[in-house]
Amino acid sequence: MQIKGYEPIYKKARIEKEMIKSRTVTKYKNVPEYKEIQVKKFNEVKYNEDINSIQITIKNLIFKICDFASS
Repeated sequence: MQIKGYEPIYKKARIEKEMIKSRTVTKYKNVPEYKEIQVKKFNEVKYNEDINSIQITIKNLIFKICDFASS
């Protein structure tokens, strides 16, 4: 018995398998629309600077909220 709107489990698994297979095949081919994409190298120094900046901003916000709440 099949519930209307739902695919049988075996059919769903087969479709997922086909999707994975097609992703794997296209992953290793020269796909024209991806040739122009530049991958940026991870910059650890910039990342750490951004994290520190965010932490300082959060601390400043906490201090401002505490000052506002105490007044």
